[in-house]
Amino acid sequence: MTHDPRRLEPDCGGSPDWFPGLQELEARLLLSASPLGDDPLEPTSSTQPEVTAQAGAAQTFGIDVSRFQGNINWSSVEASGIDFAWAKATEGVNFVDINWVQNVTGANNAGVLVSGYHFATPYTGGVNDASSEAFDFYQAVSPYLQDGFLRPALDLERGDSLSTTVLSNWVHDFMNAFSALSGGIVPIIYMNTNYAVNEVNSSLNIYDLWLANWTHNPNNPPSGNADGVWNGYDLWQYSDSTSVSGIAGAVDGDVFMGDLNAFSSKYVINTIPDDHGDDLATSTAVGLPSVTAGELETSLDSDWFRLDLNLGGNTDYTFSVLDAGLGNAELRFYDSGSTLLATDT
Repeated sequence: MTHDPRRLEPDCGGSPDWFPGLQELEARLLLSASPLGDDPLEPTSSTQPEVTAQAGAAQTFGIDVSRFQGNINWSSVEASGIDFAWAKATEGVNFVDINWVQNVTGANNAGVLVSGYHFATPYTGGVNDASSEAFDFYQAVSPYLQDGFLRPALDLERGDSLSTTVLSNWVHDFMNAFSALSGGIVPIIYMNTNYAVNEVNSSLNIYDLWLANWTHNPNNPPSGNADGVWNGYDLWQYSDSTSVSGIAGAVDGDVFMGDLNAFSSKYVINTIPDDHGDDLATSTAVGLPSVTAGELETSLDSDWFRLDLNLGGNTDYTFSVLDAGLGNAELRFYDSGSTLLATDT
């Protein structure tokens, strides 16, 4: 995360007054499964889907940016494999990052999941109270608190002169004020290992942690009690100096320990009721033969179904997806241990 300690005045005085609309996905999916014959299941061509590694080994990569990255080519960023980004929106009070609207609209238009972060300034002496900072942040990000955007983030890098109780209470006040303004959307909280261990108390572990600990290698997570008073984390800023196509110079690198569907389920705003679960634990049981209707309510939604198959017998099974204009989707098969067995587009 970055901020400018030399600033004397805000980047701009206004808040965003325009936002791009997301294209709604209204396709319906019908899943049918029925036994067809008595022959052993055999691949019939070289195009048969191959078994891949376990989904739990997946990683999803992102970045966080501010005006210090200058003008970003978000199409190049997306093409390089970046799936998500948080862009600086505000700092303290009366400060909006000059590139905030440019970054959030550019990322969204390029297909990068995006939201804003607020750089907190919980100093002593009542300089900026939590509710004032939460209000300014809400004013800047409110056009983007809608389905398909990420939940916003609170960047906590200041306040070590306060006691752990006072600083933790400040964070609670900020979260409560923002949640009240946004209709229940709770930001995630970003901090480094020092803050997670030494500067806050365990009352904050009710919030999702975005941990900063720079090993500069996404495959080398920090060891020991890196998350302090938390009981784990899955969102990690692993570097302050990664190189990404479309950005001149270094940028913070982030990684989510899981695939894009898992990331989206946890961090993407979704107020539309889901007709089927998004994982094995919440999947819908189906029988054979059957036709089950499902609706993909938003982009990146997934509907999970489970069924018992007799793989010891000589039986072929067929699964068909009957879509209503769906542009891009995958049918995936997992075993009960969550190992991905096959994928078909």
